[in-house]
Amino acid sequence: GAVNMVLCIPTADPRCTDWDAGYSLAEESHRIEATRWAMQELVERWRRAGFHHLKLAGFYYMTEQGSYNDGVSHAFPRLCKAHGLRSFAIPGITSSWITEFSRAGFDGVALQPSHAFWQPALRPRRYLLKCAGHIARHYG
Repeated sequence: GAVNMVLCIPTADPRCTDWDAGYSLAEESHRIEATRWAMQELVERWRRAGFHHLKLAGFYYMTEQGSYNDGVSHAFPRLCKAHGLRSFAIPGITSSWITEFSRAGFDGVALQPSHAFWQPALRPRRYLLKCAGHIARHYG
């Protein structure tokens, strides 16, 4: 059978005010449209490539930090589903919105193991590793 593949979608940067002949990504709706365009472009390129042993399973949302009211992160799973694909994310272990990915409707969320072993200053040994364990147990 075919091997499932997940492609990364670069995050549209709100500081970009001159993308595609002056198109500003400062507005949230423009960032959502840029993400929609990127997905459509990748889906079309994938289709044209005609891979026989690879299957496009979904897209990975590259932003690790954010806020509960980030419209792009909430739109991302819907945009994936419009193509019949799944949505994935790997939020930072110290991200204040680590639970927001599931609320936004992402199909798969993973913890970053590399960050779980990082030793923050003024924290007990293995602090983040213990936090990662608690988070994993709580959210399954």
